[in-house]
Amino acid sequence: MPLTIAALLSLASLVLPAGAPAPTRPPGRPRADSVVVFVVRHAEKVEDGSRDPDLTAAGRARAARLARMLGDVGLTGVYSTDYRRTRETAEPTARAAGLRVRIYDPGPTEALADRLRGRPGRYLVVGHSNTVPDLVRALGGDPDPDMAEAGYDRLYVVLIGPGGVTTLRLRYGARSGGGAMGARAGSGTGPGHEAESEGVKTVTRCRSSASSVRATIRPTPTATCAAPVGRRNDPL
Repeated sequence: MPLTIAALLSLASLVLPAGAPAPTRPPGRPRADSVVVFVVRHAEKVEDGSRDPDLTAAGRARAARLARMLGDVGLTGVYSTDYRRTRETAEPTARAAGLRVRIYDPGPTEALADRLRGRPGRYLVVGHSNTVPDLVRALGGDPDPDMAEAGYDRLYVVLIGPGGVTTLRLRYGARSGGGAMGARAGSGTGPGHEAESEGVKTVTRCRSSASSVRATIRPTPTATCAAPVGRRNDPL
C-alpha cells in the first residue's frame, strides 16, 4: 500500500522501545508531547570555489521536492544555517508551510538539539554534510557513520517521545551517490522487513531499543512498507 511521508510517520510513531507502555491514542494520531525533526543536508550546490555558493538547478529542484514531500506533515518550525545553499534549500518548504526560516549556528549542534527536544512540534532542519550526523546524534537518533560530500538525498526523521527515540533513514528526489551517504539501505545485520518504492528495493531494519527505519522515496514521495518498525571545519 503506498504511503505518504505523513502516513509513514504515523506508522513509525507506533514503534515502541522494549518495555515501553502501549499508546492510548488512536493509531496514526501524533502525541501532543512528541517532537519530530526532519534533518537534511542542503541540496546540490554550485561548485564555483566560493565559501557561500547558491544551489544548482538540480538543487533547486530537490528543494522543491522536499517542500512537496513535507507539505502535509504539519511543520511548526524550519531551521537553516546562514548560508545561501541551506537557506535556498529550506525556503520552499518554509513558504509552503507559512513559516519563516530561522537561522541557527551550525557549530554547537547540542544547543539546537536541546532547543528542539524541549518544544513539542514538527521541525525541518537544513544543515551540512559535516553537521547533519552530529545533529541527529545529539537528538538521540541513529545517523549514518559518515555523510559523503557527493551525497544530497538523505532525509532523516527523528521521532522523540516519552517511549524513546525512533530514527527513520529515508532518501528523496534524484539519486545522489558517494560513500555511506549514497549507499543503499539494507546493509547491516539483524532481521528486517522489505520496503519498496518505485522499483527501488530497500530493507527496513528494526531495533527494539533504538528503532530505525530505512526506506527509499523516489521519484515520488511515497513508499511501501511491509510492517512498521528507530572538531569542525567550514560547513560543506
